[in-house]
Amino acid sequence: HNDPDVEAVAEQVAATLVQSGLYVLDDDRDVRAGVKFNDADLVGAPVRLTVGAKALKRGGVEMKVRTHEDVRLVSPEGVGEAVLDALATWKPRGQVHDG
Repeated sequence: HNDPDVEAVAEQVAATLVQSGLYVLDDDRDVRAGVKFNDADLVGAPVRLTVGAKALKRGGVEMKVRTHEDVRLVSPEGVGEAVLDALATWKPRGQVHDG
């Protein structure tokens, strides 16, 4: 990350999620965002968080749930709760239920 503010918030968000018991994949490669988004889809990440300067200026981090089309802005302080809420209702597309 070239921006110390972005890096600090990304570290804060990752720490919050780890403290919530979640696994975090921090993709800090020096590639375009679209490449990272595609790779997140390929590995099946249920939630994608994007910490960037533009979103931070708007007051948050972008959160995209894999099964939803919309991207929403979440405060860095509220990201743990937002991700846990999203995961509580998340079901992969085409999920098969027994019974």
